[in-house]
Amino acid sequence: MSMEFCGRDSEISEIVERWERANNNKNSSAQVVVIKGEPGFGKTRLAKEFFRHLSTKHDSGNHWPDTIEDVNPDTKECNYEVPIPFFWWGIRGFDPGKENAIRGDAVAAYNFDLAPGLIALKVRSKMRETGKSLAKVWTEFAVHSVSGSISAAIGYDAIMDFATAAIESGKILKGHKNSNLNDEARLAKDEKQNYLIDMIINDLERAFKPRILSSKGDKTPGVILIDDAQFSTTDGNLTDFAEKLMDKAVKQDWPVLILVTHWRSELESTSDERSFAGVLKSAISDGKLHHENFHEIDLKGVDDLSKAFEKALPGVKKDQRNKLLEHAGGNPRHLEQIIAYLKENEDFFDDYDTTKALTDEGLDEALEETHDIQKVVLKRLRKAPIDVQEAVCIASTLGARFITDIVEELMTSHLEREPKDSLGQAANPYSMIRTQNITKVAEFAERIFFKAAEKRRPKLSSLKDFDEHRLNQALKEVLKSRL
Repeated sequence: MSMEFCGRDSEISEIVERWERANNNKNSSAQVVVIKGEPGFGKTRLAKEFFRHLSTKHDSGNHWPDTIEDVNPDTKECNYEVPIPFFWWGIRGFDPGKENAIRGDAVAAYNFDLAPGLIALKVRSKMRETGKSLAKVWTEFAVHSVSGSISAAIGYDAIMDFATAAIESGKILKGHKNSNLNDEARLAKDEKQNYLIDMIINDLERAFKPRILSSKGDKTPGVILIDDAQFSTTDGNLTDFAEKLMDKAVKQDWPVLILVTHWRSELESTSDERSFAGVLKSAISDGKLHHENFHEIDLKGVDDLSKAFEKALPGVKKDQRNKLLEHAGGNPRHLEQIIAYLKENEDFFDDYDTTKALTDEGLDEALEETHDIQKVVLKRLRKAPIDVQEAVCIASTLGARFITDIVEELMTSHLEREPKDSLGQAANPYSMIRTQNITKVAEFAERIFFKAAEKRRPKLSSLKDFDEHRLNQALKEVLKSRL
């Protein structure tokens, strides 16, 4: 569930202004925009709305879908029969949540989302160089690919065929045949990770390093989103990537906007030099980033969320709405949870109809129960079907990020019954977790859902004895069965 976006017109305009600087055909310059704010104030949502602005205003051929759920659009929804109008790649820093969580390598995790866009950029570049049609270039690209197939040369299956081949061979569309894969195989783990980052930077450089513009056309601009960059403190590869990306893009004047979201307090107080905050401070102090190529947006509460509330619950009276809006205090996430809580309690409304006004008793109870956002989320979790609660609570034992297959196998092992589509329901309609487009890695949609699941777990009779000792035993059995 996501309520209507409103109240951020000036912030969108600030991002658009920096995008236009990066997308200046005659004098492009890479731009870095950092959106800082406290959790729940809409940093990621603002970035997603910027994608919607681009896809609806600068994508006449409808290559991209109009919206994104995660930090990347679903590549299955892209229209590969038209040239890519702009490049978009998003990565999100992973919140480990706890010590035994799956710790992040965000660059590697979102690597698969990078490949289709790079291939589409390569095809568009070839069109400009040769003057050939899109279909002709796609066909030639298929002939020279690892698959060697020209059937269905334009489309999702072909794109993923090319992408999978590139990733499995250990290279990320390097654009030449002399990739030294044997050397890569001998690298130690840390060196492999550095090698991957360098390969991605090289691929991006090939795509965006300005050349003398020909009469064939100009460069295709791009956006690289780094979401939740505060978690770079536990993901050194994300820090390394961000540092190398900003350095190369700014020095070479790539037509690229680097959009970053970050918690405000961590950005201002972190002293760790090997975090994004540390890298950013160093780039500013060294003069690499300045007012011409760097901008910071300090996201505060939204003054007026009434439009979003009215769209979600049109029958609620104005005075009732105003009391609940005051309750939310300009925090979009808090209001979103209040709305979700109201919709799950039909008895709060006249005639049990959520399109009508609240009863006096319903309003009073809603005000009493939604004062604390954490309590709102916990109440929503309690009202979910028991199997959804169990799935979410077991997932929380693995951390804020987890593998869905492992969760389902733990459920089978501990509960001694086959799991339903419990995690699927936790994602939709309950919006408590989110999954990536390709992999079976999922994560809690917000830290607050993770904390609510941790708190709820010992209260469930089926999980009250599912402590760390039992978890470790169950994990050993699950992993042993996979070997």
